[in-house]
Formats: sequence, structure tokens, C-alpha cells
Amino acid sequence: MRGLFQSKNKSKRSNFFKTLNRSIKLQNTNDHTYVKHNNVDIGAEEEVEDEIEGMVIDSNWQVGRRIVELGVLVTTGFGSYLQIICTNQECRTVTDVPTGKVGPTGSFDITAKIVIGMIHAGLGYAQIRNFLTECNLPVMSKSCFQKHEKKIGKIFVAAAEESCKNAQQLEKEISADKELELEVSFDAGWQKRGSGFNYNSLTGHASMIGKQTGKVTL
Repeated sequence: MRGLFQSKNKSKRSNFFKTLNRSIKLQNTNDHTYVKHNNVDIGAEEEVEDEIEGMVIDSNWQVGRRIVELGVLVTTGFGSYLQIICTNQECRTVTDVPTGKVGPTGSFDITAKIVIGMIHAGLGYAQIRNFLTECNLPVMSKSCFQKHEKKIGKIFVAAAEESCKNAQQLEKEISADKELELEVSFDAGWQKRGSGFNYNSLTGHASMIGKQTGKVTL
């Protein structure tokens, strides 16, 4: 309804938002008979009958759905530990259950996988830190990142050397079978090469590809 000092456009806009913000009563969509509908008390307990049609009784703690509060999570980098309390009143032992695979050193595998993905994408610590920050995810420290980078880097170098050796041997065998001279294609580059007159880059890259196999030999 338009007031005395309200313009036509403002009145139309007000009615539009009133229509959008009108309350709608939702229907009961509860599909579980053993819980209360619209029960917002996540700390409340509910007695579940032993004989429910279609329900499988299993004492294993890994079976079933549970409400997990953030207060019982112990965060360790990108992984967490669920603190599971024994329901036996005489025991009440608290067991820390990891949410992912944990390596021999106690660190989560997801941390190493993130570093591997970062290297594969050609990113650095600053880029992965900014990405995780925008995603509202915990950010690893620079020392932790460098530790995993050095460990993974050694594995990458060893795998690359083994691959190049196999490619070299295969290139030699194919060239010998065809009675051809060994031919390769070589190219190199560095960060300041595009300028055409700067040759003082601290690092560079190069590759040698066999003519017969098309594989990187060096």
C-alpha cells in the first residue's frame, strides 16, 4: 500500500521485497521415524528401538550416521582426529581416529598430496597459501611446506632420472636395429630469455628428446 510521502517506484519496490520475504510453512519431510522433526538440539540423545524395519544392528562404531560437533575435533593441518569415547561406563576410553591416512612420521598424506599438486601446477608457497585462505582452509606453515617439498623433490628427481635412462636405452636399441645414427632434439630456456638480451637468470630448463621414440632422454 502506497503512503502519502512514498513515491510510486519505492512503493513498487517495497511490495516486491515483501513478496520475496513472505514466510512459507514447510511440510514435514522427515524420513526417519526414530528422530524428532525440526529438533535443533544437536546435543540431545534419542532412544532408538532395537527392532526397526530395514535397520541393520551393528556394534561397529564405523557403521551409521552421527552428528559430529567441532568441539570434539582435533585439527592437525589438513587432517583431523575424531575423539571417539567408549560407551561402556566402566571404560570411557577416548580414542583418536584420524579422518585420513597418516604416514609413518605422523603427518597426514593429504599434506604431501597438496604439495605434489602444487608442484604439478607450477605454483609456489605464496599461491597455495592464498588459495587456501580464500577457501577458508587451514594454511600450512612455510617450514612444513619446505620440508615436504624437499622430500618429494628427491623422489621426483629419482623418478625422472630413471625415466630418462630407460628412454636413452630404448632410443639406442631402436636406432641400432634400424642401422641409424643416434639423433636427438635439444632445446633450453630461462626466465629472462624472452627479452632477447638478458642471460643472467639464476635458473633455467632444458630437455633432450629422441628422434625415434619421441621420449625425453635428458
